[in-house]
Amino acid sequence: MPLFAIPKAIRRLFYVASSNIWSATTLTTGTWTNVISDQSFEVTGPDSVVAIATRGGAQVISTTLADTVALRLLIDGSSPAIVGYCTCANTTSYFSPFQGTGTVFLTGFSAGTHTVRLQYLVLVGTVTAYLRAASGDAGNGENLSIGVTEWTTH
Repeated sequence: MPLFAIPKAIRRLFYVASSNIWSATTLTTGTWTNVISDQSFEVTGPDSVVAIATRGGAQVISTTLADTVALRLLIDGSSPAIVGYCTCANTTSYFSPFQGTGTVFLTGFSAGTHTVRLQYLVLVGTVTAYLRAASGDAGNGENLSIGVTEWTTH
């Protein structure tokens, strides 16, 4: 009999944006706003480690210097985790709030269905944003995917 159980990875969600989310859309300073609606995933129990990977690219251009855009994951309607941000250094170049996005590892989920949602916040200023996943602008790096993997010994 083994001394420990070898964890297995179970893909619980693979969301890929298939529509244009922002196309020359003005984002203004304010509150956290949904980029996508809740996406559901299952977890077997509290002993699991849940890895949520955010990948993507968007282009934002500012109207003033130092405009800042942040991205966060909202888990089950609360428990936010910041996953990326950018500060626009000038008004002539595009920047991506997906800079630094990666994988967040979380524990303590109860068994059952949970949700994840991506939100943005413009901290300072006003930006024009592009995330045209369906328009064939992937050559510009405009895309979005969220993957959820559960690591469990059950």
